[in-house]
Amino acid sequence: MLRAMRTFSGTRPATFGRHSLEAACRAVVSSASSGRTVTLADGSELALRPIGEQDLDALIRFHEHLSPESVHNRFFGLHPHLSVRESRAFVTVDGRQRMAFILVDRGRIVAVGRYEGLEDQESAEVAFVVADDLQRHGLGTVLLRVLAEYARGAGYQRFVAQVLSSNTAMREVFAGSGLSPVFKRHQGVTEVELDLRSVEVV
Repeated sequence: MLRAMRTFSGTRPATFGRHSLEAACRAVVSSASSGRTVTLADGSELALRPIGEQDLDALIRFHEHLSPESVHNRFFGLHPHLSVRESRAFVTVDGRQRMAFILVDRGRIVAVGRYEGLEDQESAEVAFVVADDLQRHGLGTVLLRVLAEYARGAGYQRFVAQVLSSNTAMREVFAGSGLSPVFKRHQGVTEVELDLRSVEVV
């Protein structure tokens, strides 16, 4: 997913340690009165916005079109269908303890990134899933940037995640984040910790 990209436009990017995510992916994020737009290297544009209850059906359709490999990477096993109950939980956020952003292409959800705060009130678990046809276009990196900005503004100091060790694309996103990633591998699962304290909230 990590490739050199063009300059961000419309808003100053958050600073991740000494690195900015503007050099970490191929997507460009800009701000407009209607929200944020992500422009891919081929010029196509995606809308970036918080998830909402109105996205329930679209989220179910998004999951239905994921490949078995993508589902396995996200859920660590077989999970071909989302129930309405699961989907309702996924689209319900409170803007602090639970938050999620989606990327949308003409009404179709193509990527979801979310975090959920943990009991220590300083850490949040983060997770992503991207449609198969748009993987390795930098969308995971874009969502990580947006979630990190938001979570830091909400007072969180670190992200934690669990990633299958075979999921090299996601490990590359974390490794290139500039968030001082720490990796610990345990029986096929890699635990990741990211430091948010250097994130400059814009």
